[in-house]
Amino acid sequence: MPGCLAAAPTGQHEAVFSLVASTQLSKKTHRQLIPDMQSQGKAARVLQERNSDFSAPVVIVGIDDERGVHVARTMARHGIKTIALAKNAKSVGARTRTCRKILVANTDSDDVINKLVELGESLTSKAVLIPCFDTVVSLISQHRDRLAGLYHLALPHADTIDLIRDKARFYEFAEANDYVVPKTVLLRGPDDLNEVSRQLRFPCIIKPVDSKSLRWQAVTHIKAFLADNETVLRELYERYRDAADILIAQEMVEGNDSSIYTCLGYYNAQSEPLVEFTSRKLRQWPPRTGVGCLAEEVRQDEVRETARRLLKQLQFRGLCSLEMKQDACDGKFYIIEANIGRPTGRSAHAEACGVELLLTLYCDAQGLPPPEQRIQSFERRKWMNIRRDAMSSLSYWWRGELKFLEWWRSIQGDMSYALFSWRDPGPFLGEITNTFRRALKKLFRK
Repeated sequence: MPGCLAAAPTGQHEAVFSLVASTQLSKKTHRQLIPDMQSQGKAARVLQERNSDFSAPVVIVGIDDERGVHVARTMARHGIKTIALAKNAKSVGARTRTCRKILVANTDSDDVINKLVELGESLTSKAVLIPCFDTVVSLISQHRDRLAGLYHLALPHADTIDLIRDKARFYEFAEANDYVVPKTVLLRGPDDLNEVSRQLRFPCIIKPVDSKSLRWQAVTHIKAFLADNETVLRELYERYRDAADILIAQEMVEGNDSSIYTCLGYYNAQSEPLVEFTSRKLRQWPPRTGVGCLAEEVRQDEVRETARRLLKQLQFRGLCSLEMKQDACDGKFYIIEANIGRPTGRSAHAEACGVELLLTLYCDAQGLPPPEQRIQSFERRKWMNIRRDAMSSLSYWWRGELKFLEWWRSIQGDMSYALFSWRDPGPFLGEITNTFRRALKKLFRK
């Protein structure tokens, strides 16, 4: 499409994935991981001996991808039994061997609530419930009266969930309360496109109010598109206008991927942060408008303080990941989005850096004292989603924006991974298998 970001053909991305992945998983990394796992195992045994309250199981809703897999692995490290619900029995997450049991349920409908009620009534003790999809967070919130007697829940008020998930309302709230957000125009109809040219400068982002809604997901899995000019903006609007009642046009904040910072935290019933973890993206997929695929931990006090102030104002409880971008021109930090009520793909980064994010949730949901390991050490450790980073790196290389030595330096240092694990290889192997299958289908189609 004219004006959109150029990228290497997806088939080429997939075909070279395994080569890049094997380079990234160096022998040095292998040597580093084994002692880490051994020390984590010892720490878990000590923690179990010291705290006998880890008898409550965890029910993971949506183990299909790296978010659910990470929850299962973290709980297994602490000797906590997990039961999971998967949307797809053949998903990469369903290949993990760290769950006691995996059930199948439609996580996009009330079927998952009925399954949770049935499961909860069969358990001998009240479980901690951890949703991993936005749709599941909303469903659990809507039916919390049915579930509260069966599960320990750590979620904000229903109106807070609705406010943050609706990006249009969230931006209006943030702007009204003096938070810095990019200039935004709501596209309720074709006539509003004229306002974009008058109020915003190009390039700009066009995205739905809720990129995880079934209506949007039925059309595309891409959460945002980049428009370099008005012609591309109008083309994108016509293509996706039927996938959402309202589309959002938003001025692009100047800066590259490494200008995007995240504060990931867990907040108690008084909206106090029990644990916080700040990091920044180094690359994302798709470039400039996607999700992080390579990140490093950094100290970023302004982003952390903004998250604290915002969530205190919202009387927030539970998990939250606030993403902000520092503008290369004016130096200000702009709120981009917030993901709430669930772990993100980069929650594993916090745990790998010694910050017990999910165990804090587990303890607080039951009224137990939080774990001791909650302080970030800022050693610039990195995290990677190997498949997405391979495609992102190739895309940047294809456009002449990433040289081999720059890429090589970017993957050096202590690294943790979204799916790869020596102890639990099934999910990563499943992702490799799926990647090759998609690549072969595209090659034969040609």
